[in-house]
Amino acid sequence: MWQSDEINELAKSLGALQSEMTPLKTNKVNPFFKSRYADLEAVTQHIKPLLVKHGLSYTQFPSSKQSEPMLVTQVMHSSGQYIRAESKLFLVKQDQQSVGSATTYAKRQALQAAFGVAVTDEDDDGESASAMPMDQVRKLYQLAKEAQGVVDEHGFMSLITEYYARPVGRNEIPKEDYKVLEKHIKG
Repeated sequence: MWQSDEINELAKSLGALQSEMTPLKTNKVNPFFKSRYADLEAVTQHIKPLLVKHGLSYTQFPSSKQSEPMLVTQVMHSSGQYIRAESKLFLVKQDQQSVGSATTYAKRQALQAAFGVAVTDEDDDGESASAMPMDQVRKLYQLAKEAQGVVDEHGFMSLITEYYARPVGRNEIPKEDYKVLEKHIKG
C-alpha cells in the first residue's frame, strides 16, 4: 500500500463518508451456485453520492507485477492526498475473458473494502471456500495446478472463492455444481 506524505484530510473525509454509509442490498444471483451478491454497478452507484459529498474519488486500473496481473485501486481526496493498493488477480484461464472477470470481481471487492461498504442478504462470496470438505478442495487444487499452473494455496482458495459461493447451510459441493467448477477449471 502507498500513500501521500499526509493523509489527514483524506482520513477525515473517509471517516465522514463511512459514518453515513448504509448497508447495500444484494441485487444479483449466481445461477450456478445460487448465491447472492451486489454487483459492481450497484456498489459504484451506492458510493457515488457520498464520494462527491466528501470530496473523494477513486481510480481502478489493470497493472502487472512480475508478470502477474494486478488491479490498482487509488482513493483520492480533493486536497491531492491519496492511498493506493494493489490486488492480485487470480485467473481461471489465461485469456481476456478471465482477465475481465477477475478484474470486475476485484474492483467490486476493493471498493467495498476501501469505502466500508457492507452488503446484506446472504453475500457470502468470502466464506465459500472454507466450507468445502478438504477432499474436494484437494482434488480441485490438483486440477487447477495441472490445468493452470496454480501452485500456491492462497491463490487457489481465492480462485475457488470467486467461482464457488455456497448458500448458507450447505457444507459440500453438490455433484452438479462440482462438475461445473471442474469443467471451468479444466477449460
